[in-house]
Amino acid sequence: MNTPDSQSSERSSNRAPHAAAADQQRPALAIAAERSLQLLLISAALTAIVFVLVQLRLVVLPVIAAVFLATALVPTARWLGARRWPAALAALTTMGMTAAVFATVMAAICGPTVASVGRFTVPEVAGRVRRA
Repeated sequence: MNTPDSQSSERSSNRAPHAAAADQQRPALAIAAERSLQLLLISAALTAIVFVLVQLRLVVLPVIAAVFLATALVPTARWLGARRWPAALAALTTMGMTAAVFATVMAAICGPTVASVGRFTVPEVAGRVRRA
């Protein structure tokens, strides 16, 4: 029997495959437009993020450096903690040793560099600076 309800359900089931086929046969231009819009939105978001980071560089760069430094020093502090050092003492020792190594490297680099600056100056400019 074909009741009006069964006919309407047959019509809707007949339309579903046709709708799916229509979605698969979207014009290439529509697909390209959608992808272009997505690319533009992603580019705008990345531009905004970079702009904000540049504006906040006074805050962001030290925070990023601190996170990297802390991440690099965690294994040393854990190693000291595993040898029954108190956590605070292990952290302070790790930071102190890192500061000592950094100061040593900077002294090794900066000392000879400052000593050799005189060789790289232009004599005319150096003469004017000395006279003033």
